[in-house]
Amino acid sequence: MALSPYTLIIGTKSDDPFNVIPNAPYEIRHRDTATGASLGLANIFSDPAGLVPITQTGATVNDRGTVVFYAEAVPLNAEYNNGTSIVQPIDVGVSNQTLIDLGRVIPFDILQDAIDENNTAKIFNGAALNLKERTTGNGGGAMWDVVLASSVTPNTFNIVQCVGIPTLALVLRVQDSTIYSGSWGLVGGIDETLGLQTFLQSMIDNNYKATLEPKEYVTTSQLVSELVSERNFDLSCPIGRAVIRVDAVINRLIEMNECFSLRCENVDFDLNENCPMAISIRTTNANARDVQISFSKVTGCQQTTQSVSATAFFVLGPYDNINITDNNITSCDRVNPALFSQAIAVFGVTGICHIARNRIANVDSPSGSFDVDGVLVFGAQNGDATQLDAGKVTIEDNDFIDCKGRFVKSQHTDTTITNNRGTISDNAVLITNWRFADFQMGNGICTENTCLYGSGVTADGGGSVSPALARFANNKNVAPLKASICSDNTLKTETVWAQVVISDISNGHTSVKIQDNHFGQHNVMVLHTGDVGSFTEAYYSIHDNAIESKVQLFDVVSDQQWFNMFVGVTDNDNIDTQTGHFRQVFPLGGTFSLESNFVVRGNSRMIERVEWVFNFDRLTQGNAFQHGSQLNTGRPFSGEGHTVVDGLMMSDVPANALARWQRCIVDPNASTWSTWRSVVYS
Repeated sequence: MALSPYTLIIGTKSDDPFNVIPNAPYEIRHRDTATGASLGLANIFSDPAGLVPITQTGATVNDRGTVVFYAEAVPLNAEYNNGTSIVQPIDVGVSNQTLIDLGRVIPFDILQDAIDENNTAKIFNGAALNLKERTTGNGGGAMWDVVLASSVTPNTFNIVQCVGIPTLALVLRVQDSTIYSGSWGLVGGIDETLGLQTFLQSMIDNNYKATLEPKEYVTTSQLVSELVSERNFDLSCPIGRAVIRVDAVINRLIEMNECFSLRCENVDFDLNENCPMAISIRTTNANARDVQISFSKVTGCQQTTQSVSATAFFVLGPYDNINITDNNITSCDRVNPALFSQAIAVFGVTGICHIARNRIANVDSPSGSFDVDGVLVFGAQNGDATQLDAGKVTIEDNDFIDCKGRFVKSQHTDTTITNNRGTISDNAVLITNWRFADFQMGNGICTENTCLYGSGVTADGGGSVSPALARFANNKNVAPLKASICSDNTLKTETVWAQVVISDISNGHTSVKIQDNHFGQHNVMVLHTGDVGSFTEAYYSIHDNAIESKVQLFDVVSDQQWFNMFVGVTDNDNIDTQTGHFRQVFPLGGTFSLESNFVVRGNSRMIERVEWVFNFDRLTQGNAFQHGSQLNTGRPFSGEGHTVVDGLMMSDVPANALARWQRCIVDPNASTWSTWRSVVYS
């Protein structure tokens, strides 16, 4: 009997999609010509004459590489005996046939060709397919594995039912823990809500990285709603820009209530005024890791009928690191005045929070609203008035444009706001108490920022705006001393501001240092609020500032005895040389007293006025009052000048320079002054 030679190639473990033992054997069996099913073991031989039979025990043909055997030219199957009965038919009467090995990849042009294939020699359980494209012209080439349809649930995206062989299905192979939108079947430009949902859910369920191709994807529903389980999220577009557009009214696009870590990179969210929130994540896990949102864009962030505040990126929880960098957020608005508008909102900071190099523009709200912020950061201890917040917040190198309320609001006890630029356009409409930086918990550093404030700016409720570059507040019982710094900032204004820095002190010990700034037109550079009895001590150091001021440097609004306050105003320079303007260190009028707790000296081109009641017997060394009127227990006069010479003589030179009023220290040891007396020049 003449036998036909066959060549069998045994696959290795790396070729085996089922990851079985690398030398699992083939068995050669007869094949039912009607059904293709395997029947009994065939008689195979190791020689062409059929003299040396091969006894098939299920483990005979088990070497890697090439095995040659001989058998009668009848319908045969090669069955891969790994417990799943992967069957491969053998053609009849073909000499020296090389059997298709499970490790061999079968090429197809598109997925539909593979689905329609009905040749069991080509599509069989365990085969590996290589698709050139998912659909013609849309890319998405990938590897697929053939499995029994009964073992999976087809969903038309990554698990697809075969048509040509209904007992089989195709499963998208995931390599390097990364899934791709193209191979998933997402083509862009049409409503692909279900495809996007399954794509992102597979990423979350399996800890994959999800990669979008640079196309516009459309959704009409929320894409992620993970409200219980602790999960990770990783979405990016490595090349070009991927855009997700929202075409129906929804509350949130991506929402995770127990998000352990998140990375979103180079993905644009066109919320299309249908959705108020692009990303909303939370965690209660004290070991939560990192949040990274970068190189992304949000437009059309709008609250209309939803009960959700307009916030492009919302993060809440004790994450180790929060980095929101290099993003562009344009247009963030709300209809409901009871809600909020914030481009970036971070709550519960306990680790490192870094918000940098973002462009944030047009954060708006209805008339009369107050909470309208470009960036908002809260610490974890806002409900506890006795603890400092953990962690550190840095907000730097951002570009803010027309944020209606505050460019930055911080309720974290250690926040640095540095090297940002903020612009308010001409004729902008703002809240009445607009702020560049609002530090509401103390220990704030505002440095090297630039604020450009246009003309014709009005308040949303009518009237004028009372803006400030920075507000430093100490309103919680937190020890030790809270120290805030405002330095090296540039403020250019087209209108006169009421004040530049507001110090709102109603608790504990506070130090505020204001130095090396260039301030534009304003009425008061530093405005103190808070009554004498509401705090323990307050220290102000105001020095080396260049000022375009029209009234005064420091203002205390209430007439009280400020024995617990120290004020130092030194070496400031008034650079406004317009005639007819008066610049003072302290306010005109008022009867408040600092006792001897002040230093005023070295201020150039500035009238150093003293207009309060104080105990002149305790005047400290180092002050150099040159001009101004004094409401003092002594000789009252107005519009004249006085000086203190050597700490032993106080003199006043009237405007006509015909006489001098003097008084000397009667007893230097007691530091008491004599009464005023007139000296007439000869």
